[in-house]
Amino acid sequence: MKANLYDFCAYRKNMKERLAVMEKELEAITETNGQLKSDKLNSEKCYRDEIDSLNQNHRTTELELKKYVCSFDGKNADFAKLEAENSDIKQRLFVFGEFYTKLRDAYLQNRNVTDLNDKLCLDALKYDNSSKKCYPLFIYWFSKT
Repeated sequence: MKANLYDFCAYRKNMKERLAVMEKELEAITETNGQLKSDKLNSEKCYRDEIDSLNQNHRTTELELKKYVCSFDGKNADFAKLEAENSDIKQRLFVFGEFYTKLRDAYLQNRNVTDLNDKLCLDALKYDNSSKKCYPLFIYWFSKT
């Protein structure tokens, strides 16, 4: 019986040592598990934020697209016709620019004339026969400008 008791005490001591080793392993595993849970929660939060950001960008893009589509709703967008209108407007702007340039150049050439009305009156006096009809019109026109 004493031999069995010594065997039981040795068995119990061996089990306590093994239990201590297992408790240390359990603590290490619990700590690792807590760290992994923390990493998982941080990753999920980052993924949720990224998904929310992508959804917001998608909604914004979709709204902009709907605004663009609504602006063409019921209208037939013929791009060839729009291109022709665009080139016509560009041509008109070019002609207007040329006309403006010629007017500006004419003004710059004649701005040094001290009195344009006197010049026209003198020209009208040179051509006396044709100027009697035109002279009052010149004075009237220059008095308005």
